[in-house]
Amino acid sequence: MAFSWEGLGFGALQYTILLASCLTLVFAAFLESKSVMN
Repeated sequence: MAFSWEGLGFGALQYTILLASCLTLVFAAFLESKSVMN
């Protein structure tokens, strides 16, 4: 994965999507563990 100024826009978009999906997984796991603990 090469970083260049031309590909920075796509790289940022890809990173944002990856970060969002990771946050969604973490949030879902947090909610699941929270409901299990109750």
